[in-house]
Amino acid sequence: MLHYGDAGGFEVCDCFKGWIEADCSERTCPVEYAWTDAPDRLGNFHGYSECSNRGLCDRFTGECECFPGFTGHACQRINCPNECSGHGTCEFIEDLHFTLPPADVRGISHKNRTVSFSDQLSRSWEHHRFRGCKCDAGFTDADCSRRMCPRSNDAMDERMDVTDPFKYQIQNVTLFSGGKTGNGTGSAIEDFTQGSFTVTFVSLVNESYTSYPIRLDTSQGSSNYAYMEQALAADIEDALYALPNKPVDHVEVNVNLGFEERQIGVGFTESKDDVAFLNIEVEMRGARLQGTQNLLTIDAEECMYAGCSPKVEGLNLMVYTGTGTELWDSYISEKQHADYNTYECGRRGRCDYSTGLCECFSGFMGESCNVITALT
Repeated sequence: MLHYGDAGGFEVCDCFKGWIEADCSERTCPVEYAWTDAPDRLGNFHGYSECSNRGLCDRFTGECECFPGFTGHACQRINCPNECSGHGTCEFIEDLHFTLPPADVRGISHKNRTVSFSDQLSRSWEHHRFRGCKCDAGFTDADCSRRMCPRSNDAMDERMDVTDPFKYQIQNVTLFSGGKTGNGTGSAIEDFTQGSFTVTFVSLVNESYTSYPIRLDTSQGSSNYAYMEQALAADIEDALYALPNKPVDHVEVNVNLGFEERQIGVGFTESKDDVAFLNIEVEMRGARLQGTQNLLTIDAEECMYAGCSPKVEGLNLMVYTGTGTELWDSYISEKQHADYNTYECGRRGRCDYSTGLCECFSGFMGESCNVITALT
């Protein structure tokens, strides 16, 4: 489009959107927040820039030619290392699961109140830019290039006092009812009878198994708490034993239903309320469960839409609100640490990271080198 310049007499090109230069012959490229740039006068960084300052604009095509390690129409995303080596998927940081070391506390996925960090991430620079590999079962490292070998207790480990009973790992699952408002006010034991949940076990070689839906058995009455506790404990054991490939060979589950007194507010607004809880303790006693295992995952979020599997009605659980310690979220933690250790190849062999097989030292054998064949 032509129009006369301010001085008159001269024609100047008024470029269509997406075109620049004096004769409108070159294209612009997509614009996103810059990875790095100079601050403005208010000290704000990460202003908009073509190709996010991580690529060069091809003025002929209007497409960004991203520098190595960056991708996206405006080079606004980081590539995953080695494309996850073909043994994993490249995920945005906000889509990676909440997984901490076994001894830490783990959150629980709630019905209609999903535990996530989307609020924090949406305000952060990493949101929808940084990505990482989510490795397939049996693979690990940042690029999922290394196979994982079986783990077990060191066959040569000895206790100082062999008359003491073994200590097995005990995991504590504590669920608090959310009541009508989600903060536990007016909650009741009967709240736990109105839905179902699943249990997910992740082995030490990153194999994930999810149980069928589990719910409290009210066939003997919704107020027969002793029966419901015993029935739920047996149902959880059965659900774990029924997992594919039998990763769980022996657990003992104990269930308790009850109320916990909670303080709400401070000062003149302080009040107390009894919050209903469902406590589940899982003791890992099996030969395949020696040492510290990954914490279980409880999924209590509703999953009833078409195609969702397994179908879970969910539970109405408490969500942490406020500051301090007056209200806490449902959680999973390690109540008792195991006497057993958990070493790669039982610490009696070397792991071949290309095959995921243990090369046992002389005098030892087995999948994880946990069987002694000769004493020296």
